[in-house]
Amino acid sequence: MGVVILKTNGMPVELDSSFTGVNKFDVNGFLVEFTRQDVYKYYQTGDFKKTDKEDMTDLEGYYKETDYLKYIQNLEFSLSIVELKGTKFNFEIYKAKVGDSVTVKVVDFEAPYEFFYKEKTYKFNIETAIDGSDVKYYKVAVYQGSRLIYWKVNIPPDIVPGINSVNLLTTPPGYFYTKNFGTDVNGWMVTATEKSNIKQMATLIAFKIYYIEQEIIKKILTPQELSVIEAEANSRAGDVTTLTDLELFVFNLKKSWGYFYAPNSDPSYIHRHSFDKVLSGNPDYAEYRRYYLCLVDFYVSVYPKRDLLLLYVQKYRLEIILKLISANGLNAAIPYEIRKSIIKDFLKQKDITEEDERFIVKLILSIDKSKADDFLDFLLIMQDGRTTTFEGVYNLLDDARLERYTVVNWFVDEETNRKYFVFAVYELWKVSKYNIQYVPSGTVLIDDVDINPNAYFIQHADEFIFDNILGFSTTDASSGGTLQDIEVSFESSFNGKRIKVNKKEQKIQFIETSGEFSTVTKLRLPAKMELFGNFHMYQSISLSGYDVNFDLKIPEKSNIPVFLFHYIKEYDELADFDAGVTLAIDLTIEAVLFYFTGGASILKDLRYLKHLTQLGRALRGTLPSSQAITVWRGLERSSEVFTLSVGALTAINEYLISTETDPVKRAFKEKVRLLFLGLLMAGAGTSILSRSRSVREATKILDDIAALPSGVAHGLSDNIILLLNRLKGNRVVSTELFANRLNQLNLDNLLNRYTSFSDDLKLAFWNDFKALDNVKDVGGLIELNKKVQYVDNWLDLRSIGALQEAKTIDFLIDQKLVAGIKRYYQESELQEIIKGFNYNKRKNFLNDLGEITSLEFNKLINNPNIVAAWGKFYDDSLLMSYLNKLSKSDKLEFLEVFGADEFLVFKLKKHPTYIDYWSALSQTERNLVKLHKLESIVAVELDSFLIKSGALRNPGRKLNVNEDILLTILEGLQTLRFSKFLNPILGTHRDGPTTYLWTIDQRGLNIALESTYMPTDRGNIVHSNLSSKAYIGGEAWFTSESKVIINAGSGRFGYGTDGKASYEQWNLAIAYWHNLGYEVESIKFNKR
Repeated sequence: MGVVILKTNGMPVELDSSFTGVNKFDVNGFLVEFTRQDVYKYYQTGDFKKTDKEDMTDLEGYYKETDYLKYIQNLEFSLSIVELKGTKFNFEIYKAKVGDSVTVKVVDFEAPYEFFYKEKTYKFNIETAIDGSDVKYYKVAVYQGSRLIYWKVNIPPDIVPGINSVNLLTTPPGYFYTKNFGTDVNGWMVTATEKSNIKQMATLIAFKIYYIEQEIIKKILTPQELSVIEAEANSRAGDVTTLTDLELFVFNLKKSWGYFYAPNSDPSYIHRHSFDKVLSGNPDYAEYRRYYLCLVDFYVSVYPKRDLLLLYVQKYRLEIILKLISANGLNAAIPYEIRKSIIKDFLKQKDITEEDERFIVKLILSIDKSKADDFLDFLLIMQDGRTTTFEGVYNLLDDARLERYTVVNWFVDEETNRKYFVFAVYELWKVSKYNIQYVPSGTVLIDDVDINPNAYFIQHADEFIFDNILGFSTTDASSGGTLQDIEVSFESSFNGKRIKVNKKEQKIQFIETSGEFSTVTKLRLPAKMELFGNFHMYQSISLSGYDVNFDLKIPEKSNIPVFLFHYIKEYDELADFDAGVTLAIDLTIEAVLFYFTGGASILKDLRYLKHLTQLGRALRGTLPSSQAITVWRGLERSSEVFTLSVGALTAINEYLISTETDPVKRAFKEKVRLLFLGLLMAGAGTSILSRSRSVREATKILDDIAALPSGVAHGLSDNIILLLNRLKGNRVVSTELFANRLNQLNLDNLLNRYTSFSDDLKLAFWNDFKALDNVKDVGGLIELNKKVQYVDNWLDLRSIGALQEAKTIDFLIDQKLVAGIKRYYQESELQEIIKGFNYNKRKNFLNDLGEITSLEFNKLINNPNIVAAWGKFYDDSLLMSYLNKLSKSDKLEFLEVFGADEFLVFKLKKHPTYIDYWSALSQTERNLVKLHKLESIVAVELDSFLIKSGALRNPGRKLNVNEDILLTILEGLQTLRFSKFLNPILGTHRDGPTTYLWTIDQRGLNIALESTYMPTDRGNIVHSNLSSKAYIGGEAWFTSESKVIINAGSGRFGYGTDGKASYEQWNLAIAYWHNLGYEVESIKFNKR
């Protein structure tokens, strides 16, 4: 049969004559299916049940297809994962030898791109591994940046392939390939590499369509039902209304995939003469990849159940199929209009099952983004005159929980169905006409601003409420000896196609009682509620000061639709929405101002402000010229507020957009433009950062003007100079407020340092510690006041980018932590890894390894993965408890050896006591372990069984002549501590010629054929020829390479009268065999 390459690990194996039938390979040349009495297929980790993937490793491999189906179908006779894993095919005895010839065929994705398809055939001889210990394995990863794309056969570089053309263009998959790729590709203005990448996807799509048609479609319909479909395809009438839902479902699939297409048919045969494209034909790799994943999901979801479906009538067959398929699969399988119709049908029901809820969510997730506008309009339709489709679905979904689906990998346990419905709609909103920041390709922009001039709210400005900043806040409103805060929040409710938002203002008084111990009691006064706005459901809003309870990342978007706010408020939580990539939403204007620290890419999210804020509209001249517009207000309520007329602002804008050739004047113009960006943001909400940035920019501009050489003009108008001076004057008001507060609290050390700061640092300090400026938390400021060093620490931490640590009091006052983070952040790679930890994890890391020697630190610089490995161990508290027993130098050495391999970490989590074992080794022994890491762990795992088995026992019988001679390897003894035995003779229970004797002693598990010659009274070996002392022994029969039948039948070491082993030892022995990789059938303890 020849040599092939395994997909599991790239091992070359030689298939002998026991392998029959046709072997199948994937497009990269790996073996994926073979026959050896039964059909075996390659299954990857994603093909297994969710719980099994979490609990077990090393699942991928080649399994008998019938066994896998018994496992995955959840029938009464199903196999467990342990039983299934025991049947994994073991290729070890078929491993090829160095010098063996191998032929690898891979699909060629190069030009001519319109041809489907060509194969490259590589022939080469198996090589020796680099370390000389084994044959070379030929599996290598292909990365795009740091992202794993796929695995390929590592062909030796000097091998020239043969080219073989396999013309499938006149087959249905070929028709699909031509229609959706081949006719367009040569006209694309993209690189050859991009064409090749998309060709790979188009080829994979065509192949997958073929397998779905062959292995699923023909299994879910009877021959009679398939003939009905074919008859309709041959009909001139073209009327498919007589087809059942299931037949129509299959009919649409087959037609869209080219299975009815006959190129020379008469146009009157409308289903044969032509078929429509499924894909756009544009050079969009992501579109092709999405469709391919849809097909893959369709296949893997339905395939395991295909042989069972014909047991049901058609109606239930279709229902089962639709509920099996995930959102991606539905997108490929069900026409868009049918999906909308299904949703409407569900709305007629008062309540639905949890399974139906999940199905609705999947349907909505399946909506392609190209249908965003239409689907959002569909959700606005009033179903009963009072309730929109959106609200109807929203109310239909309850708090039931979702499980993780195969392809839609962001489904997380303990999340609500309603949450994912809202998320799905939000994803569509982002690419719809309702999001004014989404600009479809080909759109002609206004004033080169990245907003969509055709957006719904640009065309229907009367439906947009401009006062759309929801400013959550808690401010100090103490007066007359009464300590109190004013808390501002917002509540929402559905109101037809709109969502009504009410503003809630509540006073909270703090009553301090004196005595031996002073206490502060919080008293909430009756709240004041007023209508804030009745917003169109899809209008964007911004939130300021929203209180979140977890670390947030920089947002992808700063504006959100009001329906998303309604969901968040209803559940009083922020959700981390994730759809294959992380989308963390920080719902505060302040976070958007990350731009001012260098994140210029955020700018595109802010340009809508020019069109929607009062200041922006004034600049563009769309408001009455006499209207007064607030340009700036201070940081506190007592700060000054000043305005300019619309006429003055419009004149400023005309100056800003005019062309300037003088380099000095152009430079000043750019500075003023940046200043106005800050003012626009301030006008959009209550952001302190934007207002302070504006006054800082104003100060800089005026300083630059003062520094101009005599006679050089700045070019700024009088209106702008007036504005700059007003802003500069208000800076003093803003920065002095906090100083006054420090003075009132008698925090002299803190006050002296604060007043020595530049205005920028004053504002930054205030921003970090403003939450401490009240009766509840003022102790934090008192702590900072104790040592000047603490403020120096704050400055140092800000300068290295440790912003969370800089505003955390406990961290600031711990010199060990501060010194540690400063040391690590000097090394960019170490900094990047540590910044990826959350705050508590960073703090624990510094407590653990913040103080290490220069030699140890250099080791981390040279191998940053040690730090990443520490993070993996930290996430498992038991594992970390064992690691923490080591000295720092031993800990670093251990992490260096074991921490980089995910599988080794998994094994260590199962057996953390191995760390104790390793710590007791000499350095020479540790160096040996580096070469055999996995073997070392497995050996210690097995040693744990031996320890539990008690002491080694002498034979339970008096030994006869030569029964004490120990068998050797040369005579057939095999002794193992891990992996399976080599080339066992297969047999059946109680079959004499294939009976093996086995014992377990300090060496491991020993076996030899009982018929092995030995000059004893019997003429063959007995158990004492395997072990002079043992824990337990018995007989064994190998029924396959991976299955064994064992008993404890040994008069010397088993359950026999003289050498009685215990029942506990018997169970440990079964586990020992199982850990070697065998599926074990154990005979009753006292039986043979």
